[in-house]
Amino acid sequence: RVSVFVRGLRTRLTAGSNENETYAPASLLKLPLMIAYYKLASIEPTILESQLTYASSTMLNDSSQDIASNSTLVAGQKYTVNALIEDMIINSDNNATSVLLSHMDPQIFDNTLIDLGLKIPADHNEVDFGTAKTYNTIFSLLYNASYLNRDFSQKALTLMSKSAFKGIATGLPSSAIVADKFGEREVVNQDGSVAKRELHDCGIVYNQGRNPYALCIMTEGTSFADLQA
Repeated sequence: RVSVFVRGLRTRLTAGSNENETYAPASLLKLPLMIAYYKLASIEPTILESQLTYASSTMLNDSSQDIASNSTLVAGQKYTVNALIEDMIINSDNNATSVLLSHMDPQIFDNTLIDLGLKIPADHNEVDFGTAKTYNTIFSLLYNASYLNRDFSQKALTLMSKSAFKGIATGLPSSAIVADKFGEREVVNQDGSVAKRELHDCGIVYNQGRNPYALCIMTEGTSFADLQA
């Protein structure tokens, strides 16, 4: 399965294919978690400098990740919320995400998801609830600074432009700047074989001399190499 949605951020022209099909957001959920923290920080800026302990109890097994994290977090050490957000977005580190999520008020996070148009499944076992169109809209909100203020919208996009994963960017000129977030998921059968994989990448493309546009691509299949291509 492949779903694509693109939106010109100045022209507001759109085009899509299967853009309303649902997928598991996977690491794309790190985007609204960052936004939730930045929304709180716009009211209480000191929250970003508060320190959280990276405890061994919050460590996750990332062995199933095809895209490995370059994180250098050390168990037992304290890190600022700001540093953890950077690690969560640039390296897509699940352990930094776990620490941040454990200190986020669930109601505030749920409200952020609702504000961003992400459906919260009544059945918490339901994982397919993200669409290419919905995530594309989130990037439009950041570009227009219509949910976060301009400073925090810019901060979020700048962080994503430093992403270690190069998805959308691989098909673009080297001069193009992409502020994106990817998500990946693997489901295995009882015998350990792969039942399916998902790989998504959504972001904003800034290409010299052209209007910027938001692009979201979501894929599902069995071969990670095929999905990445």
